Amino acid sequence: MDIYSLIMLFFVSFLGTYLYRKIAISRNILANLNFRTLHVNPVPAGGGIVFSMVFVVGLFYHWWLNQSSNNLLLVLAVGGGWRYSNDCPCLADYSRGLAWA
Repeated sequence: MDIYSLIMLFFVSFLGTYLYRKIAISRNILANLNFRTLHVNPVPAGGGIVFSMVFVVGLFYHWWLNQSSNNLLLVLAVGGGWRYSNDCPCLADYSRGLAWA
């Protein structure tokens, strides 16, 4: 992977994190404070979704440039997509106040 692809993925990740943070705060998707957290104030929850999406998009881009095999794409992208799809229902629980304590 060339340096331009890495720079592009960095900026996509940065922009995605920024946009997700704004959406999470506006929709009240916040991690509740409990005995396990070190935060003083509530923070947005679910930021890993952005990194999962950037990972999967980066894999498809890498595959599209014929720099990786179909087997690698299937193993990593399908696994990453499955991880992303499992995070989405949890965010709905956070926004409704139904998250695990």
